[in-house]
Amino acid sequence: MKKFVLFSFLIISTCNVWAQSGLPSTDIFIAHISLSKLQIIIDEPVNITNRIGYDNQPYFTHNGKGLLYVSIRDSIRKKGDTLRQADIYSYNIKHKTHKRITATTEDEYSPTIIPSTKCFSTVRVEKDSTQRLWGFCFKGGLPYPIIPNVKRIGYHCWYAKNKLALWILGDSLKIADATTGETQIIKGKFGRCLQPLSHKKTFSYVDKTDSLNWLIKIYSREKPVIKCLPKSEDYAWLPDGTLLMGSQNKLYKFKEGKDADWVLLKDFTGSAMPDFYRIAVTQDGDKIAFVGYVGKKP
Repeated sequence: MKKFVLFSFLIISTCNVWAQSGLPSTDIFIAHISLSKLQIIIDEPVNITNRIGYDNQPYFTHNGKGLLYVSIRDSIRKKGDTLRQADIYSYNIKHKTHKRITATTEDEYSPTIIPSTKCFSTVRVEKDSTQRLWGFCFKGGLPYPIIPNVKRIGYHCWYAKNKLALWILGDSLKIADATTGETQIIKGKFGRCLQPLSHKKTFSYVDKTDSLNWLIKIYSREKPVIKCLPKSEDYAWLPDGTLLMGSQNKLYKFKEGKDADWVLLKDFTGSAMPDFYRIAVTQDGDKIAFVGYVGKKP
C-alpha cells in the first residue's frame, strides 16, 4: 500500500477514489503481548493487510492462531460487472497467509466465532438491505439465519451458550436466545462495542445515556467499571480483568481494585502504526489486533 514511491501519484489518486466511496481505508495490525504480575509489554505492531481499502473488524480464533476479519475488494460477479464486496477473510498468524471465507452476493460484517462450534456468526446485509445474523461453518454447507426475526443488527457478541447481546442500529440493545429466538430489549442508549465475559456468563457494553460521559458497564451489574476515554468507545479485556482502550494513538489500561484511572501503557506515536480505534485480544491474552486508519477517525 505504501511500497512504491515512484507511483505516488497513482496511489494518491486511488486513495481519493476510495475516500469518495464513503468507506475508510483501514489496515489490521497485530502485536504480541507479554503478561506478568508486574507489567504488560506490547511489542511493535505489524501490518498484516497493508493495502488501500477496507480491512477491519478483527476477531481472533479461540486458539489464537488466526483471526477473522472483513475485507472489501473488487469482486467480479459476472462479465462486465465489477462490484465492491464485503466478505469474511481469515489470517493464519504463523504462516502469514490470507484466505477468503465467504464469497456471496451479500455483504458480511462482524465475524464472531460461535462458542463450542466450528462455525462463526456474521451480520449479513441482505439484498433488500435487511441486516440479520447468519451462521457459516468452516467446513462448508449453506449459511443459516441464527435469529430470523431480529433485523437491523449492527454488532453482536456471544456471552454464554446460545446467549447473545445484539446492538441494533439506532443505538439500542437486545438480549437474545439463539435456541428459542426470544429477545429482550434493554432500555437506554448504547455503543457498538460489546465484549463477552464468558467466565461470568455476561458481557460488557458502553452506556451512552450521558452524551458527555460514556461509561463501560457490565450487564446485570449496576456499578459502572470506568468512564471511557474522551471520544473513544472501543475496548477489550485481558484474561486477568484488565481493560484496554485507545485514544490518540496511545493504548491505556485499567484494572479495578488496582488502578484509580486509565494508565498509559504504550504510545505508538512515531511507529509504523497510524492512529487506531478498534482492538481485539486473544483469549489467552498473548496477542492484540488494532485497526489503524489515516485521517479522520471512522
